[in-house]
Amino acid sequence: MAETIKDLKPWVKFGVSPTGIYRNSTNPEIGSNTRGLEHYTTLHADSRKWLQEGWVDYIAPQVYWFIGQSGADYGIVTPWWNNNSFGRHIYIGLAGYKVNDPAQGPSWANPSQIPNQVRMNRSLANVYGQAVYNTSSLRATTRLGFRDSLRLNFYRKPALLPAMPWRDDTPPAAPSGLFATRSDDGSMTLTWTKPEEAGSEFDKVRQFAIYRSENPAINLAGANNLLAVTNTAVSTFTDVPENPGVTYYYKVTALDRFHNESAPSNTTDYAAPALACPEDQKLALDASCAAVLPDFRSLATVTDDVSLPGEITVTQLPTPGTAVSGTGVVTITLTATDASGKSSVCTFGITPEDNIEPVVITRNITRPLSNGTVAITADDINDGTWDNCGLDMSTLKVSPAAFTCANMGPNTVTLTVADKSGNTASATATVTVTGTEPLVTVSFSRMDQTFTGLPQNTISLGYGAQSLTLTAANSTSAAGNSRYQWTPAAGLSSTDGETVEFTPAAAGLYTFTVVATNEFGCTGSSVATIRVIDVRCGDLNDKVQVCIRTGNRPKPGFGIQICTSPGLVALLLRNSGSLDACIPAAGVGADTFPATEVTLLTAYPNPFTDQVTINFNAGVAIGNAVLEIYDPQGNKLHRLYEGGIEAGKVYSFRVNMRQSGGRVFFARLITGGKAYTYKLIRGE
Repeated sequence: MAETIKDLKPWVKFGVSPTGIYRNSTNPEIGSNTRGLEHYTTLHADSRKWLQEGWVDYIAPQVYWFIGQSGADYGIVTPWWNNNSFGRHIYIGLAGYKVNDPAQGPSWANPSQIPNQVRMNRSLANVYGQAVYNTSSLRATTRLGFRDSLRLNFYRKPALLPAMPWRDDTPPAAPSGLFATRSDDGSMTLTWTKPEEAGSEFDKVRQFAIYRSENPAINLAGANNLLAVTNTAVSTFTDVPENPGVTYYYKVTALDRFHNESAPSNTTDYAAPALACPEDQKLALDASCAAVLPDFRSLATVTDDVSLPGEITVTQLPTPGTAVSGTGVVTITLTATDASGKSSVCTFGITPEDNIEPVVITRNITRPLSNGTVAITADDINDGTWDNCGLDMSTLKVSPAAFTCANMGPNTVTLTVADKSGNTASATATVTVTGTEPLVTVSFSRMDQTFTGLPQNTISLGYGAQSLTLTAANSTSAAGNSRYQWTPAAGLSSTDGETVEFTPAAAGLYTFTVVATNEFGCTGSSVATIRVIDVRCGDLNDKVQVCIRTGNRPKPGFGIQICTSPGLVALLLRNSGSLDACIPAAGVGADTFPATEVTLLTAYPNPFTDQVTINFNAGVAIGNAVLEIYDPQGNKLHRLYEGGIEAGKVYSFRVNMRQSGGRVFFARLITGGKAYTYKLIRGE
């Protein structure tokens, strides 16, 4: 069936460039002598003007008609687009979907229809290609095999995309260093050096074109020698020739985003010359630490697969006669280039001899700790180290180069350096690290001052203060210069800060560690232990249990346990009562204390005048303990005790502080890796 006017579908529906024309015009410069849906008057799109004004780069008219079709002849429409391109690209849309479709009439049953249209396109100077609609027609087996004609004939070889000089006509720089390696299976691996990155995005390399010929004078015109076009700006390509026994020559060009093609690279065959350098040499230096390089080219061995010896050029860098100085190894590079421009490179070393050690000069420095560390470089202590033939500054090292709070004070470091001949020397310097180590104490206080008869670090649930304030202090730093971190967090109002509030939820022994970080980044810690007992009793848990001492036992905790109202507790405590639970008499010795896991450290009187008594006891036996007194600067003043601790035994030591200057001191008890600190104050 012949195609009718209503079969001509508008371009808008297909979303590609328009198919409309200016029909029935007496002036072929304006319209073609055809009939059909007119682009200008029907679709209100002046596509010819788009081209004429240069508003578009290309148009792809959907000329979905056959050659000779009445009213819309492919042989008329396509040349009209060619003649009205105005320097822009025309890509013709072909109706592959109509081939062998009975509804399209006998003209589309011709297997040569699409191939003939392609031939016509290629005869027109301004038609740069075609687009087949649709993809299904290229996959179908019922389209008279026209896709095989495209694949095996028209599209058998690769092609370069047309350039758009009105967008950009500057080609990229040419690739260089083209090199071919032949594998055992006959394949050729080409590698090359990309040109330097262009400043303009238009001129950056996007692809490479590879040309191959059996003639070293490769003709780049046309498509006969175009082997492949890379998809991206890669710098390698593998060729598998049809005849591996033939010697092929290759060139590569670079393409930018607008398909401008660069000048070609060098020509290469499949193998570069074989070049062997001499062994490393030694060169004697004169009194000025200098020498002149001889000509080493005659020591090289060169062969090539295709070039004659007279066609191979050998060069040396640095060139013979070049003056060298210093003792660093000089690399000699020999390059052999054959007639095709293929090069091989080899290198060897020239070692100037120098046997004089460097002179190492150092200086002492002082550095403060910051964030707990100090880092120095070799330059910090280098004070003019030198060598007659020059130093290898990459070997200038200092050791150690990092210090921590454990390194406060003077530290000896070593500066080492080698000259360019490998001679080494070293010298020492002193690095003084300044800073202080925190000396941390924890004090207890409470808002509720109700008398309980219990130690300062004890809370009795049900009577008296129900929370304690823990205050940390660092005696080696000014107030506000330290940060404090408390662990664990359970029961604490906060985990950081100088002061935290502890409110227990249940009875037990609570141990908290506070870590102080001072302005130098150094850390110190102290352990605070709080004992919590539950003295609540009664049916409503609204009374208080009190132990009433009996007999002549000197220590609290032995007697009769009673449950009384809170109003009577103060009176009972003044009359030998205790909030600690009574200990059963059976099997308990007179000097036994309730078992606890934590050492309790106290002192009295505090504040004191000249003498103070320090007591401690533990609920469990401890293998070894040390009790000492320090001043705020961390200086040890007295060692009061060193030895084991018996469970429940009270240890008491009276010390004369008359000769110790100052008002604040610290008693520190260390037991099994834990430290307990108690602040001592001299009264006015």
